[in-house]
Amino acid sequence: SVESGSGLIQQFAVTENGTLTALTPDISAAAYDVAVTPDGRFAYSANYATSGTVGQYAIGRDGRLSPLATPTIAAGNGTAQLAITADGQYLFAVNWVSGDVSRYSIGANGQLTSLGAAVAVGGSTGGGPRGMVIVERGAKRFLYVAGYGTNKLYGFEIDGAGGLTALTGMP
Repeated sequence: SVESGSGLIQQFAVTENGTLTALTPDISAAAYDVAVTPDGRFAYSANYATSGTVGQYAIGRDGRLSPLATPTIAAGNGTAQLAITADGQYLFAVNWVSGDVSRYSIGANGQLTSLGAAVAVGGSTGGGPRGMVIVERGAKRFLYVAGYGTNKLYGFEIDGAGGLTALTGMP
């Protein structure tokens, strides 16, 4: 979990009865959000306060996070939220200040690879993207992004290579 205000990533182990046991130390990452791959092997942090990076971690058997060989990858300015596709192939990062979404493929070793230029969403300076969700319907995947302060929802189809195509009829 991310501790609000400090950006520390707090680590926990889950016992057999579902209670949490705190693991130390907390990880200092300037994080705003954390996402975990569906297989539970890797975690990523949206590092808002570091001018936009995504932290990359392996999750140990005991639940502890260890930075990957390349501990961060560049994202847009103000990285605030992450979303991972259900198959664990792609990660998307909302960049509130720069007003865009960064796109990455997730390698077998957990390392992220940029899929090119970020996709603009709703502008910046207070109207940029803030929250997002991935919805899968059959073989199709969609990314919906909320515009902060705009009361608009932006929709994209996610193609087989992690590309985003704006949906017709959405801003």
